This record gives sequence, structure tokens and C-alpha cells, in this order.
Amino acid sequence: QQPKTVDMLIPSRQFTFLVRIVALLIFFFTAITVTTGFSVKSSVPVVTCSSTANNNNHDIKNERRVFVGGLRQVGEEDDKEEDVETKLQLDLERRYGPISNVFVLRKTSAKPYAFVDFVHAASAQQAIQAYSSSPGATDVNINNNNNATDANNKDEGGQENFPLYREIKAAKTIVPHKRIKSLQRKTLTQSDFNTKHEIATSSTTLLHVQKSHVHRVMSFLEFHNIKVTGHYVCGGVAIVGVQEEEEDEVRSFLRGLEDTIPIFHRAIQKMYHVNPAQMVVEELEEQETAYQKVIQLLQKLTKSTTTTPRVRFNTFPPSKAQELILYLEHNFPQLSHLLAPTSCTHILNVVKIPTTLRNSNLWCIGMNQVTTADPSQNMKTKDLICRAQSKLQEAFARYNYALPDAATTSQNRLVAVDCGAAPGGWTQFLAMTVQCKRIYSIDPGELDPIIFNTHHGDERVVQHLQIKVEDAMSEILQLEKECGGNQKSPMVDIWVSDMCLYQMSQQVDLMLQAREVGIVGEGTFFVLTLKCNMGHSREAFDEQVAIQCDRLLSLGNSGGVVRDLQTIHLFSNRGGERTILGYLT
Repeated sequence: QQPKTVDMLIPSRQFTFLVRIVALLIFFFTAITVTTGFSVKSSVPVVTCSSTANNNNHDIKNERRVFVGGLRQVGEEDDKEEDVETKLQLDLERRYGPISNVFVLRKTSAKPYAFVDFVHAASAQQAIQAYSSSPGATDVNINNNNNATDANNKDEGGQENFPLYREIKAAKTIVPHKRIKSLQRKTLTQSDFNTKHEIATSSTTLLHVQKSHVHRVMSFLEFHNIKVTGHYVCGGVAIVGVQEEEEDEVRSFLRGLEDTIPIFHRAIQKMYHVNPAQMVVEELEEQETAYQKVIQLLQKLTKSTTTTPRVRFNTFPPSKAQELILYLEHNFPQLSHLLAPTSCTHILNVVKIPTTLRNSNLWCIGMNQVTTADPSQNMKTKDLICRAQSKLQEAFARYNYALPDAATTSQNRLVAVDCGAAPGGWTQFLAMTVQCKRIYSIDPGELDPIIFNTHHGDERVVQHLQIKVEDAMSEILQLEKECGGNQKSPMVDIWVSDMCLYQMSQQVDLMLQAREVGIVGEGTFFVLTLKCNMGHSREAFDEQVAIQCDRLLSLGNSGGVVRDLQTIHLFSNRGGERTILGYLT
């Protein structure tokens, strides 16, 4: 006879699965019972007790409700839960007045408690005042020292027993957590809709901006007195609303920046000219309402022009352009001949603004005639050695630094130091635009060979020092002495640095060290890129830069070592970079 195998003793898979399901059900039921704290026999609104007896914010119902804590548990003096409830109601009615309801709640980890509704608010106030006459006493002391509660320690026969209850306080209704979240969502939803509605009804131009540049664009426009109505973020982009006081104000403004700050156009990807009067509120996802408005504009355009207009759709999101074309071809084929993706005479702008309000969206619509090329679409690109060159160009333009004109004599040309010069973008700007007569480019790396083609007379403008900045200071002093520059103070007129350092404070340290040895001094113009390597938010970066600015403004005996200090988040800067500019004193 073969012995029994172990497999015969192992339960079946079906039985094991059933046992697990039952265990999970028991666990969830126990967890729900413990967390809610409700007894099986009763359920009441979520309430809590307040520490003060007088609360003017209670409604009429709460003024009649009190919290009774420290109820006697079953087994101490009573055999049933009903005995505690009955005795509690009888005791409070005998002392303070008639009662309409009694709700008893029991938890496994604490003594039971109850909420009692009196018929009259005066009865509830009397009960609360009786237990608030000894504010510093504990629960046990209150029951032992307060005359109003001594009888709780005795039953009807006058024998000592466990106290029926230990405290009475005013009750205050608390909105459930889920309801609070729901109210917060509704408030935020309505606020979001109101903000976007304000943008839609007051903007004449909408700018399609990179998300990382939105705050820089808004502050830059406001600095130049262009009214910004607001902005909202949609995915990785942002829409900025602008209210123009004059026609094509923004377009003319952008056109004027093509030479001074060409990098600004990269932040603005598209422009949408809209008419606030044509704004459509879409409800229940009936986007045909907005499409019908587009059809009306096309029909009006055909009647107002003698020649056949050519229209191009400029939409956001871009996918709406194809939807509009399909809608037009399907429902109004007689107008489809007006569409022309190129060589158009008019641009029909359609921007859908999604809102968090259910089944509601905003549509901004407008049409403008094509006159000149959009500067944001045809940015002039110049031959730059590196992207960083646009930083210094923008910094000089936004600080309004007075560049030398053609009549400047060679004797008045400037001496500059470029720290971290490789591959030579900043050096090229100093040589070609600022027209410095001598530039000390400090960087262990190599410079672009085109940099060395600039000459001032017979002398080459750029001198490359392939050493560290700390070591280059003594060499600059020696070279300036040989050139006769030691006769003026300071020796260097411009100090710029775009170095990437381990500590951001080292940028300031190196400039202050050059000030101590006499390379820079009163009147030296400086441009420093502070690169934050800690934190992730815009506020964190601004705070770190502010510490270094405060440091410059607090040094010295006469209110700092700098004047006219500015902090600018350039369009050419990365998210964690800030540029500080000013003059040394």
C-alpha cells in the first residue's frame, strides 16, 4: 500500500480563494466600522465639540444641540446600551428641560459619547454653563466638584456608581471632508472660468507663448506699458491676453525689437487678433455655435469686398483648423473656395479656451487683413557664435546701456574682461557692438577663430588668457601696465561673466576680488549671470539671487558697492538663470 502524499492534505485552490475573499470582507467591514465610529443602531451628522460655550455662528438647530462626553460604558453599571441612553435622557430632562433626540456613538478606542437635542435653546445653554463653571478642571474633577454634576455619581437609590457622563459642551456641525473638497473644486472651477472669461472679453490680441517664458513675457510687456489682461496655461504652452489701445500696437512693438532683442520673438510663437464682441460661450459642447460665428464672418467678408478674398485659418489648438475646414466643406461648400493656406488676404483667428466648468468653453474669434509679415513668424536670425551671445545683447538693450556711436574716438574706447569666454559669443559682442579696444577673454577652453579677426589699429582686440580667473588677475594687471592702462582707475570699464560655477556666490566673489586688486572699481559696468543649482521653482531661484544682490548692496560704508542694480530674467536665460547688472561704486 502506497503512503498518502502531502498533496492530499493541501486544500483546493477554490477553497483557498474563497477563504481569502471572506478575510478581505471582514477586514474592510472592521476598518469602516472603526473609522466611522457609528453604532449599528444609530447614525447622525458629523459634529464635534467646541471649547467655548458661546458661539454666535451656530444656527438654530446647533444652538439646541450639546455634546455629552465620557458616557458610562456597558458592563460598568448597565447591562444594555438602551439603559445608558434612557438614563441619560431622563437625567438631562429632569435637570435642564425637555429633549427631542439623543444620539449615542460608540467607538472601540474611547468612551462612548452622545449628541443631545433640547427642545429649547435656553435648556442647552443652561447645561453648557453648568459644566463650564470650572474651566481648568479635568473630567473627573468636574464631576466631583461641580454641584450640578454630583448627582451623576449616584443612581436613583442614592448609591455611589460610575458617573453616567463626564462633560457637556456646545456642539458644532462640521462639513464632511468630501463635501469640503467638492466645495473647493466648485470654487476653483468658477474662479478659473471667471479668469478666462475676463481674458476673452477684454483682449484684442492673444499671444501663444512658451510656458517657461510666460512670466517674463508678461512683465516685459507691462514694463513697456502694454496692458496684459491675464494668462492661462494649456499643456506645455500658455496664452497671454493683451488689450491694445491702438491698432496693431503689439505687432509694431515686436517689429521694433527685431534688431535689439531678436530672441524675444522665440518666446512668442503665434499671435491671434480677436474681437471681444465675437466671443462665444459654448455650452453642452455645442461647438457648432462657434463654427456658425465663423461662417457669418466669412459671409460678411464676401459681401464687403469686390474682389475674391483669400482666407487662412489661424487656430488654437491647431487641430481646430482641420475641423473648421471639414465643417465648412460639408455644410457650406459654396464658401470653401475662400480658403487659401498661402498668399492669403485675410487671417481668421479662432482660439478655443477650455474651462474646468463642466460643458462650457470660450471661443475667441476675429479677422484681420494681412498687411505685412508677422514679425513673430519671420524672425531675423543672425550668425551667432553661440546662443549665449543673445544674453549679453539683450542685457545691454534692456538696461539701456549707452553704446558708442561712430564718432567715438579711439582714445575713449573701453577695456573689458569676459570671464568664461569660450566659445566667444560675449567677446564677439563686446568687440563688434560695444567696440572695445581691448578685451581679456578668460577661459581654459578654446575660442572660435573668428574672434581674433577684430583689430584696433595694429593691435588685436582680443587677448585670450587660457587660465582660471583667479590666476588671470595678476596677468591682467601686468598687461595693462605695459599698455599704459595703469594710469587710469579703474583699469577695466566692463566686467562680464557667464561662467557656470559650483557655488553661485563665486560670481560675486570673483568680481569683488578684482575690485580689491584694482582691476575694476567706481564706474565699472558689470553683467553677471547667476546660475541657480538648488531648487526647482521660480520663487526659489529669485530668493537665491536676492541674497546675492542684498550682499552687494550691504557691503561698504556708504550703502553698498554697487549702484543702479537690476535683476532681469532674460528671455535668453534658462529657467534657473538670472542676470544682474549695474555699476560698481
